[in-house]
Amino acid sequence: MKAAKVDAAFELQFTTFRNYDCEPDQLLCCSQWAKRPDELRLFLQNVRACGGTHWEEAVEVALQYANSENSRNPISQVILIGDAAPNTQDQVTTGRAGQSRGGKLPSDYWQKTPMAEPTFWEIECEKLRKSEIPVHAFYVDPSAQASFANISQKAGEGGVCRDLDMRNPQAATILCNLLTNRILESLGQTEEEKKLFKDLYLKTYADARIMH
Repeated sequence: MKAAKVDAAFELQFTTFRNYDCEPDQLLCCSQWAKRPDELRLFLQNVRACGGTHWEEAVEVALQYANSENSRNPISQVILIGDAAPNTQDQVTTGRAGQSRGGKLPSDYWQKTPMAEPTFWEIECEKLRKSEIPVHAFYVDPSAQASFANISQKAGEGGVCRDLDMRNPQAATILCNLLTNRILESLGQTEEEKKLFKDLYLKTYADARIMH
């Protein structure tokens, strides 16, 4: 952007989601909004996979959080990465009741958490659509393809859905390029500037990989 003499800036926030068999602080974990990659890298270094052994995953909670953030400070897009479909409405009800843990949770268990209100992925996609926030959905397991395509489609125009094969040695490069393209597109510059951004980025990234 400096080379293109474009005065623009953006922030990213990383959010991880699991399922209702986890405690609230593990079900949804969020970094701070950040301009510096080091801050996001520090967040990711502390992320560990856990839970999610029952049913699907709480994609609906992640989308709910995106809408919540947008109500405080407008966001331009959502990038969703996952390996499982969102919960059905029955699964949301059952999971929140604690049955996925083999017991029963108190009726007020969720009230002091960001997940106080139960939701469903279609409800959150409709809110995103009304706010004109596209969802770019990347599935890392074929079983999530159909549901992720639905999410991207129902959230409105501009979203894409595609696979992300983590067995591919180039998966990190592919994801990095895809995300960068989405960020550059959200800056709302001219097509010429977007092309310049991409050309400069791809060259810089390739040079960095060679040096590494």
